[in-house]
Amino acid sequence: MTEKQFKEHYLKILNSSSIEDVEQREKIIRTEVQALADIDGILFETALGKIESIFIDQYFQEDDEKVAEQLQMAASGLMMMKMLTVKEPSDDED
Repeated sequence: MTEKQFKEHYLKILNSSSIEDVEQREKIIRTEVQALADIDGILFETALGKIESIFIDQYFQEDDEKVAEQLQMAASGLMMMKMLTVKEPSDDED
């Protein structure tokens, strides 16, 4: 993936945090994460975890409160999607 490709999808995810319609926001996030996964040839769940980590890391490093708030909202949306999408193995599946 090129830096330009990454930035395009990253910015769409970041900007989705300002959309109040939850379904529309989720659709944008899902579409952009899937695009990242397709470009890198990885699973959706893997791409979701990677981009979530990037947003969380940037949130903790950001000094500007407004930017940090936007990063936090984007990370929260990604975390929520991860909770709804990624199935954790349960203990009783042995």
